[in-house]
Order: sequence, then C-alpha cells, then structure tokens
Amino acid sequence: MCMIIRVLLPQGPPFQHATVVLKDAPDEQHELYFCDIIACSAFLFSNPDYKKVIDYEPEEIFVTDRNGAPTRNVVYAELSSSRIWNEEQFKLSEQGLSDSTILAIMLGSDKTHLTKRCILCTKYS
Repeated sequence: MCMIIRVLLPQGPPFQHATVVLKDAPDEQHELYFCDIIACSAFLFSNPDYKKVIDYEPEEIFVTDRNGAPTRNVVYAELSSSRIWNEEQFKLSEQGLSDSTILAIMLGSDKTHLTKRCILCTKYS
C-alpha cells in the first residue's frame, strides 16, 4: 500500500539529514531531517495540482445577515483572511508594488504544534 501511495503522490524535494549538537546540551546529539525551503517553495508553487488550493492574495470575508447581506463582522478563517496579510499587501501597493503579492508558506512537522502561539504569531494577532 505504501508503495502505491508513493508512486501516486507527486514527488517533492528530497529530505536531507544532519546531526546537530546544541550549546546548551553539548553531550547530546540531535538528528535533524529537513528539506530545502527554496526547493519546497518551487515545488509547491509550480505544481498545477495545487493551483486551485493555494491562496495568492488576501481576502476579506464578512458574516452575512439573514437576508444574505454582508455585515461589519469579519471572519478570520484562513491565513489569507488574516488582518496582517491585508495590511502588508496594502503596504506593497503604497510602495508602488501593486503587482506584487505575499506568498505565505506554513512549515511544520509531526512535532509542530499549530495550536500553540509563538512570539511572532502573538505580535500580529
């Protein structure tokens, strides 16, 4: 079954391996497996299978009332509907870069907890 899945799925950049020793724990070796971020980005954004599921620009989503008319209540559901993406995209327009866009990439692993907030996330919420 795994072989069938491997054959059917698009092949992304290969994993690399390194052994890391941290200053705080010089007696411990940590195995690090990773992919090149540039190669991952190129793979994702050049793959036509993902074209319809990647957000390329910010959007604003509003709650609708009983009649279907938009209200002033904003829905923050995806990264593309976040306030920070809209604000940064507006800054690009002000700088004369209206034909540019911010491409957001969320990286993670099986040990990444997306429900916990980080310092950067807290800064922009």
